[in-house]
Amino acid sequence: MIHPDNNTIYKSLKTTFRLTDAEVVEIVRLGGVTVSKTQVNGWGRAKDALRKADPGSHHPAQRERRYKPMRNDEFWAFWHGLNTYITEHLASPVESKR
Repeated sequence: MIHPDNNTIYKSLKTTFRLTDAEVVEIVRLGGVTVSKTQVNGWGRAKDALRKADPGSHHPAQRERRYKPMRNDEFWAFWHGLNTYITEHLASPVESKR
């Protein structure tokens, strides 16, 4: 049996809840870990995603990986933060029928 990695599960949840990178940064913070939007963007990239290196880098003609593996602590911060975020932002109150 093949188990999906953290990035695969993350991408599925991000798509399901239609989350922006800025929202994910906040969600991970709610889970107790600080990350940047650049890092979050890398979690959603394909493993073979590349871009041209910045002109000021040591090797501007080379390509840089855009994919960033999501560590276990980052994933669990996202998971726990998502629960809080859903409760506070996405869950609508149930109207009672009287």
